[in-house]
Amino acid sequence: MSPAGAAERGEHWWPVAMAILVTAVLHVVLPAQYRVNPRWVVPVVLVGLLAVLIIGDPGRIDRQKPWLRIVTGIVIAFITVANLLAAARLFRDILTNNKVFANNATALLATGGVIWAANVIAFGLILSAGCGSIAPGTMAGLVSKLALETAARGDRASPRKVFCAGHVLG
Repeated sequence: MSPAGAAERGEHWWPVAMAILVTAVLHVVLPAQYRVNPRWVVPVVLVGLLAVLIIGDPGRIDRQKPWLRIVTGIVIAFITVANLLAAARLFRDILTNNKVFANNATALLATGGVIWAANVIAFGLILSAGCGSIAPGTMAGLVSKLALETAARGDRASPRKVFCAGHVLG
């Protein structure tokens, strides 16, 4: 199969699934005052939504169904809101006279690091969802398509640039 044909088939689910599962685990390891309680809510909701996504588009991420986009948006929003709540609580504890971390800088850094990592994953999922919305398949498929168009025109240095949110700027 040609590289362009492989790219048109879509990406594997396992990177997205791993990102969602890692986010669920990161939420569980947060101290109780920074996570959504009870502890099991975020992981159960995320695993349930992930199961819906995988059942709705088994194999590779290559179906362009509106309800799959909505569920993907719900997953990203859920992760973002849970992370926003954790960050706001941490911010409050740092700024108030709470002294939760006065003698434990390691716990402060670890908590902040977990929130930061979950935030990076959420934005990675946002970018991944944005890249998937522009063309069937992957970002690599779009780049391959642009490379083929450039070669067909005979351009050596195309002025086109690819923006991950789905716009081709010229």
